[in-house]
Amino acid sequence: MTSTRYIRSAKYTSPTFNGFKVTALYAPGNDQTAAATSTALSVQNNRQVTELGLSYSAGNLNVVYANLQQAKQTNTNGYYGVAGGNYVATNANVLGVNYKFGNLTAYAGMGSGTQVTAASSEVTQSQSRYALKYSAGKVDLIGQYTQVEASGQTQKFTGARADYNLSKTAAAYIGYESYDSGSTAANQLNIVSVGLRKSF
Repeated sequence: MTSTRYIRSAKYTSPTFNGFKVTALYAPGNDQTAAATSTALSVQNNRQVTELGLSYSAGNLNVVYANLQQAKQTNTNGYYGVAGGNYVATNANVLGVNYKFGNLTAYAGMGSGTQVTAASSEVTQSQSRYALKYSAGKVDLIGQYTQVEASGQTQKFTGARADYNLSKTAAAYIGYESYDSGSTAANQLNIVSVGLRKSF
């Protein structure tokens, strides 16, 4: 639970220097004991958060890195308290890269970190994603593969889509998605979609 970092935080964004830019955000959080769950706190309870980001852009290459640190949260009392309480500290690291070769753009992303699943419990997770996008005239062809590893299971996501751009804001598309949970249970899903997309 860190959404309130965006309404009570300090953020710094550096100027771009030789393609590099740095961002940093800090939210002090609050871990205050209140008399009862119905008693409002002067500052809502939430975990302390630190975010660091680094990006680099030059020509056809773009690289981004982000690190998110969330402190331990103990108290549940007061409005916006952490349900269950005693949340352990968690963190996340994300790295993304894309490079354009003419009409073809290649994407790669990797992430790792810990996630709270219940009070005083966490799970370590890692993921990787690879994608290609080819644009020619009014047609965009997109394919991607994602793999997530957590709790001894490997989840796999595969997708492909063809877009026909009717205008700058509208496109007709056909897509295919495949999901495999990696569980021994029959948790597999295949979807074919056809539609019209409009952006504003």
